[in-house]
Amino acid sequence: MSDNILTIVPRDPLFRPSEEAETATQRLLKEMIPLHDTLEAKRHEGIVFVDCGENHERTTCPRCGSDLAQHWQQWMSDSYRSSGFRDRKIVVPCCGATVDLNDLLYYLPMGFASWSLELRNPHPATFLSAQDENVIGAALGSPVRQVLARI
Repeated sequence: MSDNILTIVPRDPLFRPSEEAETATQRLLKEMIPLHDTLEAKRHEGIVFVDCGENHERTTCPRCGSDLAQHWQQWMSDSYRSSGFRDRKIVVPCCGATVDLNDLLYYLPMGFASWSLELRNPHPATFLSAQDENVIGAALGSPVRQVLARI
C-alpha cells in the first residue's frame, strides 16, 4: 500500500521559522486537516530536495514552457555535488534564461528546503486551498509551497 505525504516548504529554501511560528503552523495544519497519521516538522542539516514521488509528471522552463526532462537530472546532480543545493542557478538551453532550480515548473509541485512540515497520509490526500496556503504562510512568516507526494 502506498502513502501520501503533504509537505509544506517555505518558498525560500534558506528560511527557517522560529519555534513559536513552527508550533503555530503545526496547530493550524492540524485544524485544517484533522485526519492524518503523523505531523512532523523537520529542520534539515542543509538544503534538501522535496519531491512528489510517483506524482511527478514533468519539469518545464518557467520562462518559455519547454520540457526540461533531458537536462533536469544532470542539473540536480551537479548542484548537489558542487554545493549541497546552495547554488541552484542554471542556464536553460531552450531560451538561454538563467533560472533557479527551485523556480522550475514542476508538475506536481516540488521544491528545495532547509525546513519542512510533513503530514503523512492526510485525508483527503489533496492540496490545501490557496486561502489556507496563505494562512499557513502568514503563520510561518514566509510564503509556502505544497508538495504532495505519493510513495
